Amino acid sequence: MCRLHKRLIPIAVMGLLPLMANRAAAQLGSAIDWSVAGPADWSTGANWSEGNVPDATFDEYARISNNGSAFVQNTPPQPGAIVLGDAASTSGTLEIRTGGTLTAVADLPNNGALVVGQNGTGTLTVQTGGSLSAASISSAGAGSSITLNGIAQLTTTGTANLNALTTINGQSANLSAGQALAFGGSSRLQVDIAGANAPLMKAGTGVSLGGVLEVDFGGATPAPGSSWNLFDAGAVVGQFSKISLSSGSLGTGQRLRVVATPDGGSMNGVYGKLQLDQLLVLEVNRDSGAMKILNPSASTSIPIDGYSIT
Repeated sequence: MCRLHKRLIPIAVMGLLPLMANRAAAQLGSAIDWSVAGPADWSTGANWSEGNVPDATFDEYARISNNGSAFVQNTPPQPGAIVLGDAASTSGTLEIRTGGTLTAVADLPNNGALVVGQNGTGTLTVQTGGSLSAASISSAGAGSSITLNGIAQLTTTGTANLNALTTINGQSANLSAGQALAFGGSSRLQVDIAGANAPLMKAGTGVSLGGVLEVDFGGATPAPGSSWNLFDAGAVVGQFSKISLSSGSLGTGQRLRVVATPDGGSMNGVYGKLQLDQLLVLEVNRDSGAMKILNPSASTSIPIDGYSIT
């Protein structure tokens, strides 16, 4: 395949323009497909269908949907988009290794999107010291997942719509969106919290919560009243349909919830705080019918203005 640099079309020789314009049009938004099983190096041209690494300069985007696996360990050319396992019955896996940097750029006709799954299964892992950025991020599909380990970077200048499994291992990973960050109804977000430290996810405009949040306290038992900043955004709306622990269970009458808290110290104006509440418990004696309200926590006082039982 002859690759034509769209910005270098000769304009001095007018007779060549129609032919060269047609050749360029034929390459607009062309998919360069991963063609080996792997895991293999993204930067090796022979691993791609056209014998070259996808490059937005030539209107190319990268697609891994052959059930194969690629890794990035340097800084390859920037593709016009990255697609992992988009079609039914296909999968695609991408690992950004330590020192690897990959950027999908919006360069017409390509939109610079990172698409993980959808009708197929996409798997993305960014290791500590690795970085991946795109004009937008989306995930969906049964079995699809995004994993950030350690000091990993996954960023977009646009929106991130996550509707599959997202796992953040460690407290220093950077998941950020220049605009909105949305967790859909099929989303499952897993985070590690160590002491007072939690991963902080950022969104320039707002965060929309949905799906399930799973929290790993690493075996520790946090005290009621503890809170952790999970989100830094212009606004935090909605709520997870369920918040659970990856292991163990909360104490009697305890619950976890995310509370939107305006804070001048935040980058975008509002923190989404994960908060551990201690609630009062109503105890009923089944034999006598006697009832009493209890505070299950010996260390946390709970103010009460009044109550009614109907």
